[in-house]
Amino acid sequence: MYFYKDKFLLNDNENQLIFKSDRSPNWYLRFWTGKEYINKSLRTPDKKKAVANAVAIVSDIETKLAFGKPMKEPKLLEVLDWYVNSRFSIDQTKARKSYIKQTCHRVAEFLGQKRVEHISDEDWFGYWEWRLQLSAANKDGKFYSVKDKSGLNRPALATLRSERQTYNQVIRAAIDSNNILRSTLMPAFPQR
Repeated sequence: MYFYKDKFLLNDNENQLIFKSDRSPNWYLRFWTGKEYINKSLRTPDKKKAVANAVAIVSDIETKLAFGKPMKEPKLLEVLDWYVNSRFSIDQTKARKSYIKQTCHRVAEFLGQKRVEHISDEDWFGYWEWRLQLSAANKDGKFYSVKDKSGLNRPALATLRSERQTYNQVIRAAIDSNNILRSTLMPAFPQR
């Protein structure tokens, strides 16, 4: 059991309590849906940032309640599986479908167990580093697809850009079909 160090109501709504506990310096949101309480970390000790984060979370919760969606966003792996199994366009070639599956598999291998709402730009930069472990730059700073000592192909820069485009296509389709409310799109590849 924990006790509130500090608390106040968001927008003077008794169903939306923002509080600090004696366990953490961060602020938390406690939201009553009419059936259950939802507790969410606002991930900041700053009161102003906490209020801004709470407003965004409350907006998401109210939207989910209005559309009858579950309160937890799906894991990335679930979204990628949904796309691969149900959203392929009829006019896509067999090679394109295969490429989308490979890209989804790679992204899921690195980030698959994370919930879609928790993926950040830092996670994507970690993904780029992970993908480039086998990659090396030549004198001009350009990446080439070559075989390394173990016989594996290193990804070319064009391949990484194509993966970004494919992943973002999957996320936009999931948002458009209301499977998820929002997510961080894969940012542009960092310049080296």
